[in-house]
Amino acid sequence: MEAKFEQHFQAAGFAALTAIQSGVMAPLSAGDSVLGIAPTGSGKTLAFTWPLLPRVTPNAGLQLLVLEPSQELAMQTTKVMREWAQLLGLKVQSLTGGANLKRQVERYKKTKPEVVVGTPGRILHLLDERNLNMSTVKMLVVDEADDLLADDTQAVVEDIERTTPLDTQLAFFSATKGKVFDQLSDMFGRHIETIDVRAQDHSQGEVKHGLVVARTMSQKAAMLERLSKTKNFRALVFFTSIKTLHYTASRLKHAGVSSATLGGKQRQTEREAVMRGFRKHQIKLLLTTDVAARGLDIPKLPAVVNFELPTTANLYIHRVGRTGRQG
Repeated sequence: MEAKFEQHFQAAGFAALTAIQSGVMAPLSAGDSVLGIAPTGSGKTLAFTWPLLPRVTPNAGLQLLVLEPSQELAMQTTKVMREWAQLLGLKVQSLTGGANLKRQVERYKKTKPEVVVGTPGRILHLLDERNLNMSTVKMLVVDEADDLLADDTQAVVEDIERTTPLDTQLAFFSATKGKVFDQLSDMFGRHIETIDVRAQDHSQGEVKHGLVVARTMSQKAAMLERLSKTKNFRALVFFTSIKTLHYTASRLKHAGVSSATLGGKQRQTEREAVMRGFRKHQIKLLLTTDVAARGLDIPKLPAVVNFELPTTANLYIHRVGRTGRQG
């Protein structure tokens, strides 16, 4: 680990590297392209932050680009990376959808960050408008890769990757193994080493799974209201249908339950305010979808409620992985 990081690592109270952090440290430091697979909450952001930041040169243009599936996750990653980047005199900026485009561009041109954390749609738009120059990029990280390499987003990620130099180092991270990972080397035209530590990682705390039978939407909403009155109860509540989410939010508001929604069409300032309120225990129930809450790190979150069951086992893993993190 970089010498300046060692001191901060100890001061921050870290005892040892997690399995994924140990596994990818050497190959990422050596410039190899990797796919890292590890459980939710196992420290994947720091797993790429520590080996990649020391390879960035201050004041030499954009060199490290990190792609995230949501505004919240991009902001979360920016905050983590900025803490360590400052030790090396590096600047980190987030470029996400939902934020004011003009202000983002002005700030980018003024700040000239060496590291950018962004959402694929906004990054591709900035490239199309010639507001981003990828000629100096040396490293591209695709976080939550099983999500970003699915459906229409895969094409966007591939379009972004094609604008980077041919020798750009690639890093993909995920908590679950998607079928698309079998074609990664062919898709991106280079060898990508897989480092899967799910069997060795023991960083997770105990998570108890339970089932409450409620047959109608009305019964489910009533049960959620009852749960909210339990002492110290807070939960991230997942929906697959936006319509059901809004119906439930209306029911809870009418009942006077402390709740809020986190959705893809909200302005970034609204989303940040909601997340801040939830993290500060001012909001008991945060109603959301898989897209909006992907990868969020909410310290000591007591519960996750699947108001509507997810469509796949992988989605279930990502949802419940918001609790029981890091012991």
